[in-house]
Amino acid sequence: MDLIKCLKEINMKTLQFVKKSKSYNSNHGGQIYYVFFKGISKSYRTVLFDNMRNFKNWNNVLNNAQRGDYISGLRMKLYKGKEIVDADSSPKLITQHEMYEIECERFEDYYGIPPH
Repeated sequence: MDLIKCLKEINMKTLQFVKKSKSYNSNHGGQIYYVFFKGISKSYRTVLFDNMRNFKNWNNVLNNAQRGDYISGLRMKLYKGKEIVDADSSPKLITQHEMYEIECERFEDYYGIPPH
């Protein structure tokens, strides 16, 4: 794995999905969506334009994510001094059930006993 790819993966975040806004008309044509996320002690957002090439990366999140699901593969960037989710990220939806299964596996791997 090359160094740049490694560094990009290190800077990835997994955040909890809160909601997506209704769509708004963009001044540049098409529609705009705001997507809101929650971290451990901070909230984040991103802005998606349906006429941009990166919009296809977000279809699964926009159509299937529910409050409390997790989104991994998120890169962060600074915008006007505030950290936001980079819309050029490649998000992966992790449902609450899938996250529960992941946590159970981690628990069993660490403690050597099933969590139930």
